[in-house]
Formats: sequence, C-alpha cells, structure tokens
Amino acid sequence: MEIDVSTRAETVACVGLERPDDVLSSERTTDRTWHVERVAPDAIGPRVDDGVGCVVVGDSSGETDPVEILEAARSRRSRVRTILWTGADDETAIERAIDAGVDDVVHRDTPGSRRVLANAIDGALEASATRRESARYRSIVERSPDAIVVHDVDGDVVAVNEQACRSLGYSRAELLERSIDDVEVGLDETELEDAWSGEFDDPTCLTGRHRRADGTEFPVEIHLDRISFDGEERIVAIARDVTRRKDRIRRIRALERKYRTLIDAAPDPIVVADADSGEIVEVNEAAETLFGRTREELVGTPQTVVHPADEREQYVEGFSAADDGIHRFRATDGRPLNVVDADGQTIPVEISRASVRLEGTTVVHGIFRDISERLERERQLESLNAAVRKLLEATTVDEIETIVRQTAIAVCDGRPDVDVDVVETPRRVPSPADDVAVRSGLARDDRSVPENETVTVETATSDGSVVVVAFDSQERLDAAGRELAELLAGAAASAVDRVGREKRLEERTEALSVLNQVLRHDVRNDVNLVCGWADLLLEDATGDARSRLETIRSAARHTVDLTNDARHLANAIVEDEPRELRPVDPGRFLESELEKLRTHHEDAVVCVAGSIPDVRVEADGMLSSVFGNVLNNAVRHNDTDRPEVTVSATADETTLVVRIADDGPGIPDDLKAVVFERGVKGLESPGTGLGLFLVNTLVDGYGGEVWIEDREPRGTVVAIELPLV
Repeated sequence: MEIDVSTRAETVACVGLERPDDVLSSERTTDRTWHVERVAPDAIGPRVDDGVGCVVVGDSSGETDPVEILEAARSRRSRVRTILWTGADDETAIERAIDAGVDDVVHRDTPGSRRVLANAIDGALEASATRRESARYRSIVERSPDAIVVHDVDGDVVAVNEQACRSLGYSRAELLERSIDDVEVGLDETELEDAWSGEFDDPTCLTGRHRRADGTEFPVEIHLDRISFDGEERIVAIARDVTRRKDRIRRIRALERKYRTLIDAAPDPIVVADADSGEIVEVNEAAETLFGRTREELVGTPQTVVHPADEREQYVEGFSAADDGIHRFRATDGRPLNVVDADGQTIPVEISRASVRLEGTTVVHGIFRDISERLERERQLESLNAAVRKLLEATTVDEIETIVRQTAIAVCDGRPDVDVDVVETPRRVPSPADDVAVRSGLARDDRSVPENETVTVETATSDGSVVVVAFDSQERLDAAGRELAELLAGAAASAVDRVGREKRLEERTEALSVLNQVLRHDVRNDVNLVCGWADLLLEDATGDARSRLETIRSAARHTVDLTNDARHLANAIVEDEPRELRPVDPGRFLESELEKLRTHHEDAVVCVAGSIPDVRVEADGMLSSVFGNVLNNAVRHNDTDRPEVTVSATADETTLVVRIADDGPGIPDDLKAVVFERGVKGLESPGTGLGLFLVNTLVDGYGGEVWIEDREPRGTVVAIELPLV
C-alpha cells in the first residue's frame, strides 16, 4: 500500500488550544506549509498512530492535563515531536512536561511567543522529515544485495548492513567489533594501506578476498568511497560477492579455449564472420593455409575479400544470419563456388554455413572445403571411363597401347610413358580373377612413385600368357596417380585378353566352318558310297561274308548319323550370318520327322496322342533336328523288339510343350542332370553323345527349355518347351 508521507508529515495536531488557527497564523520564517488539525484529547493516541509531523499541546482550555496528553502521544509513538504551549509559571508543571518527554516549551505570554512557536513547529517538522529520510535510506541500505561496511579512518567497522552480516557470517554486534584486517585477506598490507590512505575524488574499485567467520574465503569486488558524517571522515566499502561471476568467467574461458581448440583442430578451413557487418572475426589454421594469408591479415576484413572480385555479391547474402543448424551454401546463379589465395589463384570449394550467438553477437561460421583434388579426380575417372569404352572396341594390341598411352598422359600427374607387351610364359600365373600383381622397387605402404621410376603391372590372361604394362614416370607419380595407372593397366590387360580370345575364337570358328564343309561333302559322300556298295554286296553274300558286310554297313550308317549330328551342331554354332528366327508351325516339323521315323524304322510303333495344337513358335529350319534327334533316340536306345514311341503336345497362353515318350530302359538318375552336355552318353549307348547336346543348344537359342521325365512303368519322356509367338 502506498502512503503519502509528505502530506501527513506536514500535519500539526493541536490539543487543548482554544483557537489553534489564530495561534498558528503568525508570520513564519520558512516556506514550509502546515496542515493544522484540531484533535480531541481522547483521540490523540490513534491520530499519532496514523502519523503526524508534530503535536502541539496547550493548557488554556482547562479541559485536561497537558502532561497526560503528552504522555499519551509519546506512548503511542515515542519519536513524535511534541511542543507545550503554556501560560503557567509553575516550575513543577514545566518539569512534569519535560519528564513526559516534551521537546519544546513556549510561553504564550512572552513577547513574540507566536513567532517562537512557529519556529519550534518548523524545527519539529524538519527533524521529523530528517528522521523519515534517514529511515528511507537505511531501508535501502538494508535491502541492498551487496555488503555495505562503513569504516573509520583506522579501518574499524562502525556500521554494516544486513547483507554484510549474511555474507561474512557474523552478527551485527560481532562485525562492529572488527576491523578491515579481520575481513579483507586478498590485498596485502601495502595494497590495503595505499587504498585506505589514497586521495580519491571518485569511488575506487578493487578486487579482493573476504574471509567469513568460519574461515572460508570468497572473491569480492570492492568499491571504496570517502564521506564526511557528522564532521567525521568515514570510508564506505561496498563489496559484491563475485564467486558466481568468476565461475561463469572460468566456464566461458574454458568454452572459449575448447571452441578455439576445436576450430584449430578442424581439418577444414573455418571463417567466422559478423552477421551484421560481414567482417571476419576469427579464422583457423586451415583457413590460413587455404587463403595463403595469416590470421592478422584476415581478421577485420570483409569476408567477401577471399572470393573472386566478380563473384563477391553472391556471398554477401550467404554470410548474413542463417537459420539454426548447418546449411550448404549455394550460389544464387548456380555457378561453382571459388576462393582466391594470396597469389590470386582460384580454388574451387564447397561452403557450409551456420549461425550462432557468441558473446551477445550473431556470427556466421563458414566451413570451406577445397574440392580441387576431388574435381581433378572426377576428371581423371571420366577420362579413365572413356578409355575403358575405347578399349572395349579396340581390335589390336597396338591400338590398345595407343589408348593406354594417351589416357595415362591425361590422368596421371607424372605424365608417364607406357609400353604394353604380351609375354608367353610357361610358369604358373594368376588367373584373371586373381588380384593384379605389381612389381616395383617400392614398399606397398608408400604408394607414390619418384621421378624416373617404372611401375610394372602384370596380369594373367585366359590363355596363360601375361600382359605387362610398364609406366615410365617422367615426374613424381603420386599415390592417386599410381592407383589410376594400375586401374588403367588392368583395363588394358582385360582388353588384350579380350582381343586374344576374340582372335582365337575367330580362328576356331573358321576351322569349324571348314570341318562343317568337309562333313557336308567329302566324308558324307564317301560314307554314303560305302553304304551303297555294302547294300549291293549283301544281295549275293552268304554266311560269314554276309555277317561281315552287315557289320560294315552298320558302321557306315553309324558314321552317317555321326556326320549328320556334327553337321547340325556346326550349323547351330557356326553360321556365316546371324540366325534369323521367324514364326513357324511346330506341328509341320514334328509330322515330317514322325514320317521319317516310320520310314526308317518299320518295326517301331509310332503314334500321336491327341492332336498337335495349331500354334506358332519362333524358330528356324533347325527345329526339325530337335524333334528328329529325340525321336531317333527313342528308337535307337530302345531294348525291346518292337519299340513304342508316343508323342503328345499341349499349349497354354504362353508356351507349347511337346513330350516324346518311349518304352525303353530309361535314363539313370545320375545322367539326367548331365545328359544334355556335350559327349555325354550311356555305357551301352551306340550314339555319338552330340544329339541331345544339339537339341539343348537349339532349344536354348529359341528361348525354350528341355528336360527329362520318367515314364511308368518304364521308359523315358523328353519334354520340349517352346515359347509361343
């Protein structure tokens, strides 16, 4: 609750005066204004409680005893100023008033008494105002969060506030018995004497340490001031406990050291700039290295100074205050980001930025990363990729060597000369799947290559020879260059191996074509001639001669079968032009081969279960060899006197499956998985081992599949699946 102290302080309570206005209306010697209030004798106590400037008690009314009124006023508030306005000459009555604590006595019958009364009231009000002001200041001092200690010139404590007692652990009485030497222990005797005896117009600030009653100490900040009080010189010491502040400063300094350490330890250059001014306030050692400038040269300059002059505008916004977190800085026009070193060299970089509050200021951390090596590496890898694409199309070793030499000069910093050789070797060499073997005079942990050093990479090819790629470095070849050289050598070795395999394949293909021609003409014609002569001789032969001729004819016919299989296989594998597949009617090929089977094997029972679906598959004329080989095998490998062959076919929306079943001995389980491989046949089989291999090769070329199934109670089923057009 607010109290208007000024108004109540100027109130004069009058008791026992007949006409108080007349009494108090005389001329005054000051400008102070009064509020005169007449109070009944029995109400003086409560009125004094409410607060008045002074009380004037008169004895002219005769209604009450003035001394009783004075005692009543003083009993309610001992420090209220009281004045007796009396006309009595009785010394006893005046003594009683003085004993009651009256402050002043004015005889109304004395000349000028009213002026004297006015002066007395003025003095009482002044004293009351002074007491109030003193109380107000004391309240302020007592409520101060700082310890306030007043010393005399000798250092003895003469006054303290409550905070001083709390902070030092003493009672007020105990502190008043001590001196500055008992409290201050942080300043030595000379420093304390200089501070105490010094002449200072303004307060002096010191840093010291105070000792508590329990002996513990704490840091303080002391403000000393010299004042005069009641004519005596006093020294006021205002002490503030700075323990928390020092702890906070220590923590801040520790964080600053850690911050500084982290920045300096960062491998990437870091620039710290003021978000408002754009000036650089800190850099780390990596930034000094990147820009080729010292910290002293960079701090205080605009952050844009490290960028090319024609690009600086786009970096101004980038180094203004950013959102929380780390953000990748991108140029507004999409151009690459660059910095310029002290020599004017442009360096491509990536920049990340982050805004933080540092000592009340927003700063932007710019984290730079030199990407020169990465870009160069990307360029080298692109050149290497282009070389690999060219190597895939190279047809000679000389062409491969030219490509490798040109690429090595482009991607390897050492500008090496290159030789590519293919060496025939009888020793065991790693297979192409093995790691590349590198021969050089260097340990593997030192990947760089000095000037005029040769790096030789040996890689085995599929035919057992070794591709040797030698790099003669004219300049120092660094670790990355050496790695690229080895990759290039590996690609070259693969290309050499491919060229060799293609050449060998071409030679084999040509030889197979010649063999196919021989089988088609010379061998087949001669064997057919043998078969013809055997048939003619058998017409007249008897006995042992006939038996020998039948053996000759059987062998000749087997040779014809063998040449047919070989011819068909050669046609399937080697053709002058790529095979042209077209939609064909599989039923037509199947019926043709069934008719041939019935003609050549009159003793066999050949039937078709159901009808052949009228569908189309993508194949060529060799489809007849597929059906013919399986049908002939069903009769040729049959151990019954009258072989039975049953053909069935089913079709769905996507495939046609033709099943050719016989009642022969069947195929053992251990042969089912390999029967379609080249040269595989049973121990008692009279075949060539090429028929089913040819079937599998042709069906695979048509995008189909062939497999073996068992037939109950005996026999074999060959299933041929072909995709529909």
